[in-house]
Amino acid sequence: MKVLLAHNFYQSSSPSGEDAVYRNEVELLRSREVAVVSYERHNDEISGALDRIKTTVDSVWSKKTYAEVSALIKKEKPDIAHFHNIWYLISPSVGLVIY
Repeated sequence: MKVLLAHNFYQSSSPSGEDAVYRNEVELLRSREVAVVSYERHNDEISGALDRIKTTVDSVWSKKTYAEVSALIKKEKPDIAHFHNIWYLISPSVGLVIY
């Protein structure tokens, strides 16, 4: 079985329980010999005022993430996908990726 796990990490300066759960799930699945494909974004990518404005728009629909996840699914052909935290950089756009 192959699982696509996706997570948007919080700022490095304020790690969260969600971040820990995601890392633990990756580790648990791999320890059970499940093939894990990861898609990760980090809110550390948001640095200045222009990034904040762009992120506000992209939080509704991220063209970048849609394209990256579409390509990843086509390449890896996972059996299932589990999205942990999609805010702010992943966005609901991944819900419409079809393979």
